[in-house]
Amino acid sequence: MDSESANFEAPHFPTATIEFDLKGTYPLHAVNLLSSEFGGYPTRLDVSISSDGIHFTPAASATPEGEPGSGKWLMADTLDEKSARYVRLTVALQGGGGRINEVEIWGYPKR
Repeated sequence: MDSESANFEAPHFPTATIEFDLKGTYPLHAVNLLSSEFGGYPTRLDVSISSDGIHFTPAASATPEGEPGSGKWLMADTLDEKSARYVRLTVALQGGGGRINEVEIWGYPKR
């Protein structure tokens, strides 16, 4: 599976939601988000998963690995091979705005 990535700004919202359609069902291992070191920054990442894109279940969460705003990763690596086609990220943003530099979704195709 290719990792998905996104560059994103949400200057007026305390949280932002990003959804990914993986175009197939995968046992997921981790979702990693690289925060920006400029301007606002993500303070929390909540990961929800779904098989149909409508009904989502909370699956993992993460906070920055290091000082907030230092360009560090938020790593949700406790997915324990929960299977999903759709991944929803809800990101809490410092000061109501911020920038996400990269998103990685790690998993393997079901056989």
